[in-house]
Amino acid sequence: MKKLLLIVLVALLPLLFAAAAHAQTLSWSDEFSGSSVNTHNWYVYSNTKGNDELATCKTSNVTVANGLLAITARKSGRSYTSGELASNPTFTSGSMQACIEVPGGKGIWPAFWLLGNNIDSVGWPACGELDAMESIGTASTIYGSVHSPAYNQTTKDSSGIGTNCYNVYAVTWTPYIVQFSVNGTVYATDMPNQAAIFGKPFFVIFNVAVGGDWPGNPNSTTKFPVSMYVAWVHYYTN
Repeated sequence: MKKLLLIVLVALLPLLFAAAAHAQTLSWSDEFSGSSVNTHNWYVYSNTKGNDELATCKTSNVTVANGLLAITARKSGRSYTSGELASNPTFTSGSMQACIEVPGGKGIWPAFWLLGNNIDSVGWPACGELDAMESIGTASTIYGSVHSPAYNQTTKDSSGIGTNCYNVYAVTWTPYIVQFSVNGTVYATDMPNQAAIFGKPFFVIFNVAVGGDWPGNPNSTTKFPVSMYVAWVHYYTN
Protein backbone atom coordinates (compact mmCIF):
# COMPACT_ATOMS: atom_id res chain seq x y z
CA MET A 1 0.00 0.00 0.00
CA LYS A 2 2.79 2.41 0.88
CA LYS A 3 4.60 1.56 -2.34
CA LEU A 4 1.43 2.22 -4.36
CA LEU A 5 0.91 5.55 -2.60
CA LEU A 6 4.50 6.56 -3.37
CA ILE A 7 4.05 5.69 -7.06
CA VAL A 8 0.87 7.78 -7.22
CA LEU A 9 2.53 10.74 -5.51
CA VAL A 10 5.50 10.62 -7.88
CA ALA A 11 3.13 10.49 -10.86
CA LEU A 12 1.20 13.51 -9.58
CA LEU A 13 4.23 15.66 -8.81
CA PRO A 14 4.59 17.20 -12.30
CA LEU A 15 0.86 18.05 -12.36
CA LEU A 16 1.00 19.66 -8.93
CA PHE A 17 4.15 21.51 -9.93
CA ALA A 18 2.53 22.85 -13.10
CA ALA A 19 -0.51 24.03 -11.14
CA ALA A 20 1.69 25.87 -8.66
CA ALA A 21 3.52 27.57 -11.53
CA HIS A 22 0.31 29.43 -12.41
CA ALA A 23 0.16 31.04 -8.95
CA GLN A 24 3.34 33.08 -9.03
CA THR A 25 4.53 36.44 -7.76
CA LEU A 26 7.05 38.54 -9.68
CA SER A 27 9.88 38.96 -7.16
CA TRP A 28 12.72 40.37 -9.29
CA SER A 29 13.19 41.56 -12.84
CA ASP A 30 15.26 43.57 -15.26
CA GLU A 31 13.56 45.13 -18.27
CA PHE A 32 16.83 46.60 -19.63
CA SER A 33 15.20 50.01 -19.97
CA GLY A 34 18.31 52.11 -19.31
CA SER A 35 21.29 53.01 -21.47
CA SER A 36 23.79 50.68 -19.78
CA VAL A 37 23.95 47.49 -17.75
CA ASN A 38 22.44 47.92 -14.28
CA THR A 39 25.44 47.13 -12.07
CA HIS A 40 23.14 46.66 -9.08
CA ASN A 41 21.67 43.65 -10.89
CA TRP A 42 24.66 42.36 -12.87
CA TYR A 43 28.38 41.68 -12.84
CA VAL A 44 29.94 41.71 -16.33
CA TYR A 45 32.90 39.36 -16.80
CA SER A 46 36.16 40.41 -18.41
CA ASN A 47 39.09 38.38 -19.78
CA THR A 48 37.56 34.97 -19.01
CA LYS A 49 36.67 31.89 -21.04
CA GLY A 50 36.11 28.18 -20.41
CA ASN A 51 35.19 24.77 -21.86
CA ASP A 52 37.91 25.17 -24.52
CA GLU A 53 35.99 28.16 -25.90
CA LEU A 54 37.70 30.49 -28.37
CA ALA A 55 36.24 33.85 -27.34
CA THR A 56 37.55 35.99 -24.50
CA CYS A 57 34.85 37.89 -22.60
CA LYS A 58 35.03 41.67 -22.87
CA THR A 59 32.83 44.17 -21.04
CA SER A 60 32.43 46.17 -24.27
CA ASN A 61 30.62 43.20 -25.84
CA VAL A 62 27.74 43.53 -23.33
CA THR A 63 25.49 46.53 -23.99
CA VAL A 64 22.02 47.83 -23.17
CA ALA A 65 20.08 50.03 -25.61
CA ASN A 66 16.52 50.44 -26.89
CA GLY A 67 15.15 48.17 -24.17
CA LEU A 68 17.42 45.25 -25.03
CA LEU A 69 20.44 43.58 -23.50
CA ALA A 70 22.83 42.60 -26.30
CA ILE A 71 25.69 40.11 -25.94
CA THR A 72 27.79 40.20 -29.08
CA ALA A 73 30.42 37.79 -30.36
CA ARG A 74 33.03 39.28 -32.70
CA LYS A 75 35.91 38.03 -34.81
CA SER A 76 39.09 39.98 -35.52
CA GLY A 77 41.59 38.06 -37.61
CA ARG A 78 41.99 34.75 -35.82
CA SER A 79 40.79 36.10 -32.46
CA TYR A 80 37.30 36.09 -31.00
CA THR A 81 35.66 38.12 -28.24
CA SER A 82 32.24 37.83 -26.66
CA GLY A 83 30.41 38.65 -23.43
CA GLU A 84 29.03 37.16 -20.23
CA LEU A 85 27.22 38.59 -17.22
CA ALA A 86 25.95 37.12 -13.97
CA SER A 87 23.29 38.41 -11.59
CA ASN A 88 24.32 39.93 -8.28
CA PRO A 89 21.10 38.77 -6.57
CA THR A 90 20.70 35.04 -5.92
CA PHE A 91 17.53 32.96 -6.12
CA THR A 92 16.21 29.95 -4.22
CA SER A 93 13.44 27.96 -5.95
CA GLY A 94 10.90 29.57 -8.25
CA SER A 95 10.73 30.28 -11.96
CA MET A 96 13.42 32.14 -13.93
CA GLN A 97 12.15 33.35 -17.30
CA ALA A 98 13.71 35.40 -20.08
CA CYS A 99 12.53 36.70 -23.44
CA ILE A 100 15.42 36.06 -25.83
CA GLU A 101 16.28 36.24 -29.49
CA VAL A 102 18.73 33.36 -29.93
CA PRO A 103 21.44 33.69 -32.60
CA GLY A 104 22.52 30.92 -34.93
CA GLY A 105 25.70 29.93 -36.71
CA LYS A 106 28.20 27.09 -36.63
CA GLY A 107 30.19 27.23 -33.40
CA ILE A 108 27.90 29.81 -31.73
CA TRP A 109 26.79 28.73 -28.23
CA PRO A 110 24.33 31.12 -26.53
CA ALA A 111 23.08 30.24 -23.06
CA PHE A 112 20.72 31.34 -20.28
CA TRP A 113 21.54 29.37 -17.13
CA LEU A 114 21.84 29.26 -13.34
CA LEU A 115 24.79 28.24 -11.20
CA GLY A 116 25.00 27.45 -7.49
CA ASN A 117 26.23 30.46 -5.51
CA ASN A 118 28.66 28.28 -3.54
CA ILE A 119 30.74 27.32 -6.60
CA ASP A 120 33.86 29.05 -5.22
CA SER A 121 33.82 26.87 -2.09
CA VAL A 122 32.60 23.50 -3.43
CA GLY A 123 33.43 23.70 -7.15
CA TRP A 124 31.49 22.33 -10.11
CA PRO A 125 29.34 20.20 -10.35
CA ALA A 126 28.88 20.07 -6.56
CA CYS A 127 27.38 23.58 -6.72
CA GLY A 128 24.65 22.46 -9.13
CA GLU A 129 23.72 23.92 -12.51
CA LEU A 130 20.39 24.55 -14.27
CA ASP A 131 20.53 25.38 -17.99
CA ALA A 132 17.28 27.10 -18.94
CA MET A 133 18.34 27.47 -22.59
CA GLU A 134 21.37 26.42 -24.58
CA SER A 135 21.68 26.36 -28.35
CA ILE A 136 24.50 25.04 -30.51
CA GLY A 137 24.33 26.56 -33.95
CA THR A 138 20.57 26.81 -34.44
CA ALA A 139 17.70 27.94 -32.24
CA SER A 140 15.40 25.37 -33.86
CA THR A 141 16.69 22.97 -31.20
CA ILE A 142 17.27 24.22 -27.68
CA TYR A 143 18.46 22.30 -24.62
CA GLY A 144 17.60 22.33 -20.93
CA SER A 145 19.93 20.59 -18.49
CA VAL A 146 20.36 19.68 -14.83
CA HIS A 147 23.90 19.07 -13.55
CA SER A 148 25.12 17.80 -10.17
CA PRO A 149 27.58 15.13 -8.98
CA ALA A 150 24.88 12.44 -8.88
CA TYR A 151 22.50 13.61 -11.60
CA ASN A 152 23.24 14.87 -15.11
CA GLN A 153 20.36 15.10 -17.56
CA THR A 154 20.10 17.05 -20.81
CA THR A 155 16.80 17.27 -22.65
CA LYS A 156 15.96 19.05 -25.88
CA ASP A 157 13.02 20.73 -27.57
CA SER A 158 12.95 20.68 -31.37
CA SER A 159 9.79 22.66 -31.96
CA GLY A 160 11.34 24.63 -34.82
CA ILE A 161 11.08 28.01 -33.12
CA GLY A 162 13.86 29.33 -35.33
CA THR A 163 16.45 32.07 -35.03
CA ASN A 164 15.90 35.83 -35.18
CA CYS A 165 12.62 35.75 -33.21
CA TYR A 166 11.85 36.28 -29.54
CA ASN A 167 10.74 33.41 -27.33
CA VAL A 168 10.29 33.02 -23.57
CA TYR A 169 12.58 30.38 -22.11
CA ALA A 170 12.10 29.28 -18.51
CA VAL A 171 13.35 26.93 -15.81
CA THR A 172 11.10 26.36 -12.81
CA TRP A 173 12.57 24.49 -9.88
CA THR A 174 12.30 23.34 -6.29
CA PRO A 175 14.87 21.23 -4.40
CA TYR A 176 13.18 18.10 -5.80
CA ILE A 177 11.82 18.83 -9.27
CA VAL A 178 12.84 20.90 -12.32
CA GLN A 179 10.79 21.86 -15.39
CA PHE A 180 11.88 23.44 -18.68
CA SER A 181 9.53 25.35 -20.96
CA VAL A 182 9.37 27.50 -24.10
CA ASN A 183 6.59 30.08 -24.43
CA GLY A 184 4.76 28.53 -21.49
CA THR A 185 4.80 24.98 -22.84
CA VAL A 186 6.69 22.50 -20.65
CA TYR A 187 8.87 20.16 -22.71
CA ALA A 188 10.77 18.37 -19.95
CA THR A 189 10.48 17.52 -16.26
CA ASP A 190 13.41 16.22 -14.22
CA MET A 191 13.45 14.94 -10.65
CA PRO A 192 17.06 15.10 -9.38
CA ASN A 193 15.88 14.78 -5.73
CA GLN A 194 18.94 16.57 -4.34
CA ALA A 195 17.62 19.14 -1.89
CA ALA A 196 21.07 19.75 -0.47
CA ILE A 197 22.11 21.21 -3.83
CA PHE A 198 19.00 22.54 -5.55
CA GLY A 199 17.55 24.03 -2.38
CA LYS A 200 20.42 26.51 -2.12
CA PRO A 201 20.81 29.93 -3.80
CA PHE A 202 21.63 30.21 -7.50
CA PHE A 203 22.64 33.16 -9.65
CA VAL A 204 21.60 33.59 -13.29
CA ILE A 205 24.01 33.95 -16.23
CA PHE A 206 23.68 35.07 -19.86
CA ASN A 207 26.53 34.47 -22.30
CA VAL A 208 27.44 33.72 -25.91
CA ALA A 209 30.35 31.33 -26.26
CA VAL A 210 32.27 30.76 -29.48
CA GLY A 211 33.56 27.25 -30.13
CA GLY A 212 34.06 24.87 -27.25
CA ASP A 213 33.66 21.22 -26.38
CA TRP A 214 30.02 20.94 -27.41
CA PRO A 215 29.32 23.08 -30.54
CA GLY A 216 32.73 22.78 -32.18
CA ASN A 217 34.48 25.69 -33.85
CA PRO A 218 33.06 28.26 -36.29
CA ASN A 219 33.65 27.75 -40.00
CA SER A 220 33.40 29.81 -43.17
CA THR A 221 29.60 29.89 -42.94
CA THR A 222 29.58 31.58 -39.51
CA LYS A 223 28.75 35.27 -39.73
CA PHE A 224 30.25 37.81 -37.32
CA PRO A 225 29.35 39.87 -35.42
CA VAL A 226 26.46 37.86 -33.97
CA SER A 227 24.33 38.87 -30.98
CA MET A 228 21.94 37.37 -28.47
CA TYR A 229 19.25 39.88 -27.45
CA VAL A 230 17.37 39.72 -24.14
CA ALA A 231 14.20 41.82 -23.83
CA TRP A 232 13.63 41.03 -20.15
CA VAL A 233 14.32 38.56 -17.36
CA HIS A 234 11.76 37.79 -14.63
CA TYR A 235 12.02 35.74 -11.45
CA TYR A 236 8.79 34.44 -9.93
CA THR A 237 8.20 32.83 -6.55
CA ASN A 238 5.23 30.58 -5.74
